[in-house]
Amino acid sequence: QTNLPAGLADAPLTLIAHGPRCAVASVAPPSPTGKLRPERRHLTAHQRVATAIARTTDLLPVAFGTVSATDAGVIELLETNREQLVTQLARIAGRSEWTLRLALDVPEVFKFFVEADPELRAARDRMLAAGGGHDAMMAVGRLFEHKLAERRDAARNVVIAALTEVIAEDRENPLRSEKELCNFSLLADRARAAELDAAIERTAALFDDQHTLSVSGPWPPSSFVDVRLEL
Repeated sequence: QTNLPAGLADAPLTLIAHGPRCAVASVAPPSPTGKLRPERRHLTAHQRVATAIARTTDLLPVAFGTVSATDAGVIELLETNREQLVTQLARIAGRSEWTLRLALDVPEVFKFFVEADPELRAARDRMLAAGGGHDAMMAVGRLFEHKLAERRDAARNVVIAALTEVIAEDRENPLRSEKELCNFSLLADRARAAELDAAIERTAALFDDQHTLSVSGPWPPSSFVDVRLEL
């Protein structure tokens, strides 16, 4: 590839070939301990290079801080782990990762549910009429959590059903806030990126203005590979 970003500490990238595969590497900056410190500038450079490569070709992202003293050590690493590398490369061949998040775009989630759900609104009103109380508040809270879980389940099903024809795999990620309804990593063919974009637009249209659907990518397929190198 051309026009790739520089590696750590702006060092140029090199390709260390082993048969039909190769490792992309750069010289690591000096360290008194011999270990690569996870500084922000190093992590950013690592991610920047991996993302640039994964946009156009197959890449197995290796954990930051994988260091070898020599090129021969890298070749030995590729040979020792050849079987798992071949297997995982075959799995992600021609594919990259996208991230999709769907969230409620409302000021207060509980108020939104109270206004939209008669059962929850009635439970809230009964609690207020009775003067509150710990048990009544807990009951309303449990009902709210149940309603939120139901809405999240429904949203996940709608999203995956709408995208199933254009994605190869999906992984559900932990939700980051109460407003978030679903958070997916999607593995899709790079050659079908335009189809994926169109399907995501159709998916967004299934939800009203009180929802926000955001997408990012393509990224290295980190959620769909687990490279555990035997050093």
